[in-house]
Amino acid sequence: LVLTMPRTPNMTERYMLCRAYGATVQLSDPADGAEGFVALAKEIADKTPNSFLLSQFDNAENPRAHFAGTGPEIWNATQGNVDVFVCGAGTGGTLVGAGQYLKTMNRDLHLVCVEASESRVLQGAEPTPSAHGLLGISAGIPLPFVEQLAPGLPFAPGSRGIIDEFVGVSSSEGAAMSKKLATMEGLLVGPSSGAACHAALMVAKRPEMCGKTVVVIFPSSGERYLQHPMFDRLREEAKQALPQCNWCSPENWR
Repeated sequence: LVLTMPRTPNMTERYMLCRAYGATVQLSDPADGAEGFVALAKEIADKTPNSFLLSQFDNAENPRAHFAGTGPEIWNATQGNVDVFVCGAGTGGTLVGAGQYLKTMNRDLHLVCVEASESRVLQGAEPTPSAHGLLGISAGIPLPFVEQLAPGLPFAPGSRGIIDEFVGVSSSEGAAMSKKLATMEGLLVGPSSGAACHAALMVAKRPEMCGKTVVVIFPSSGERYLQHPMFDRLREEAKQALPQCNWCSPENWR
């Protein structure tokens, strides 16, 4: 298994987990954004005989899996009582697949896509390498699964296909909500999950949402983001509070 990811400090946990499971990890130039690690994966596949490229950004099995699995799970868990579905868009697979299923079950369902305020590509902003802290969503490129909801039409402000609304959440708002969920709800989630929760609360506070059931997806564990700036203070606190490890020098573990 060969995986590609951008060469950024925030990838530390993912890099280590993938390597611990035995995968080979190739790193792309962070200045190239999502297009960089996608292009690198294609380049490696082209040079590798008998390889198979998963292509999570345009593999139809991605949204299909969420149509068959995530959507029905949400519907059954709520006993068919879901009025609003809020979800961030990394590849767009969860949003589109689960959203399509829920729309077939409830045509009045309000489907909300969460974007980073700093990267509103799905609302027509210029595609650029990601320059925000909501890792996992808003990759800075047009998403094929979302584009296919209105084929041929440019990305522009407003709804698109089954997506009724796009909500922008800033990096600071997402990080703040992530920390609040940990300390108040016991849910240690990543910044994109914090952003999704922030957006869901924004929608739920509207007068017309009184009595409605709002479902939001938390796709990420905060344990994968301990190098994220939102944990800077805790990392420094741990460094000051905990002693140096005297027995774990590299030569002891070779």
